[in-house]
Amino acid sequence: MARSTAKVLDLSYKPKGIILSGGPYAIYEKDAPKLDPAVFELNVPVLGICYGLQAIAWHFANVGAVVAGEEREYGEAHVSIKQHKGSAVHVDRLFAGLGDQIQLIRVGDKLSNLPEDFLAIAATRNAPFAGIAHETKPYFGIQFHPEVTHTPQGTELLRNFAVDICETRQHWTMNEFKDSEISRIRNLVGEKGQVIGTFSRQMQGIHRAKNSQVLYLEELTQQLQLRS
Repeated sequence: MARSTAKVLDLSYKPKGIILSGGPYAIYEKDAPKLDPAVFELNVPVLGICYGLQAIAWHFANVGAVVAGEEREYGEAHVSIKQHKGSAVHVDRLFAGLGDQIQLIRVGDKLSNLPEDFLAIAATRNAPFAGIAHETKPYFGIQFHPEVTHTPQGTELLRNFAVDICETRQHWTMNEFKDSEISRIRNLVGEKGQVIGTFSRQMQGIHRAKNSQVLYLEELTQQLQLRS
């Protein structure tokens, strides 16, 4: 995971793919952060989520590509998936196996037009370009959040991108992460160092909802204390 301010060309590795996450801005605002153009020089798959979609559209279509939705779709909405055939069939890979429609919670801003060389792959009642894909390159964007519980098939969508499109391996586990983090923190602070850890209120809600992650946090803290 890279910081939002990180420059692609400064990375010490070439990623298998890039996910441009959401954010509190609207892309048309004066001080809204814009996408590093070097993202598209890596020749790897890119998925823009919510603000990430706006950033992709702004990059390829610039001014006027994103507008505030006239009718906000906060709350439950449904997105219709559009299938493509022929030479553009690769654009169907993001929604592969998800049927013709999925449930979601959508936000207010939307694309006003398609960037050049992009196709619409999903739409809601008020957002005709709720999902887009490049005709020839593995660039995708969605105007909703697949990672939240209100998008029941979101995990499958993310798996389609990460595993099928980016061709990553599924070998990460929470235990592996726990052990590597203990080792990394211990190397940073030393055998007798003290650690103060904080996380956001949003993360608290996540950890409280996931017993396994709460256990991980408590166990990690205990192990660090025992080794101090």
